[in-house]
Amino acid sequence: MDTIVLCVGWGTPESTLVEIRTTTPLILAVQVPIDEARISRLEPWESVNIRLSPSDIGACRIAGFFSLPSDYWYMDRGGTGRVPAGTTVVRKAVRSARLQVRPDGTLRVVAPPSFDVAGFLQRNTAWIEERREEFDRLAAEGCGREEMLLLHGRFYHLIPGTRFVVDDTRGTITCPPGTALRRSLTRMLREEVADHLKTCTDPAGWRPKIAVKLQRTRWGSCSTLGNININLRVIALPGSLREYVVVHEAAHLLEPNHSKRFWHLVGGRYPGYREAEAELRRYWVILERNRVWGSIRDAT
Repeated sequence: MDTIVLCVGWGTPESTLVEIRTTTPLILAVQVPIDEARISRLEPWESVNIRLSPSDIGACRIAGFFSLPSDYWYMDRGGTGRVPAGTTVVRKAVRSARLQVRPDGTLRVVAPPSFDVAGFLQRNTAWIEERREEFDRLAAEGCGREEMLLLHGRFYHLIPGTRFVVDDTRGTITCPPGTALRRSLTRMLREEVADHLKTCTDPAGWRPKIAVKLQRTRWGSCSTLGNININLRVIALPGSLREYVVVHEAAHLLEPNHSKRFWHLVGGRYPGYREAEAELRRYWVILERNRVWGSIRDAT
């Protein structure tokens, strides 16, 4: 079992604040004598705070589970309804609740401690279904291909082997088990990004450092030191989109924000950047639902 961290901090003489944090996705059940049982899902390094009175200390039951039946419903502390399984509820001291529909169709709610999440979801049912239908449309190309590796805009079957080989004719990729696939894809992408940067920057000038990572929310980034980080998922994109990501990040070397000047720089190198942005969103949803890319991410 992975680590679960409990941090106790004294808030007032009448109560104790317990923070629970986990390093992996965790189903957390908490029962306090003065409160009804509540269940929530914690993402890696998210936390939940529980305030206990002196009489509760030693009588609070906390249990962690790493999976739940698919038909399980989370109890909502703030109301009498039920929150469907697969919904992440993050309790924070925020003024209003925020609702996110993820590309895989699951929900994430950030809400105040006493907020009625079940009622909130019920009131927004129509909007939730619209978002899910939109994601389904965006992910249509990858439907039924979730067990295949998306590389250079094409889906490949993975075959165990002793070395990394891409066979375009058969539509297969041979690769040793373990982390060899990620290392091979990283090497391919780093070499390609370096070649693209030669056309985007001064040939006689400074070359930025290139780091290939598996970023969770973006295709790339440019640090304040002028170093470029590229998401390994970029290798899954067609050639024109891979080029656009590099052009986008190279423009940040001259303009760190997304001002009019920035988009003018991008448009000078890549006139169809608006269409490229829309395509990147579509591919992001496909990759979020792709189990091969999910296993690459989870293995890190």
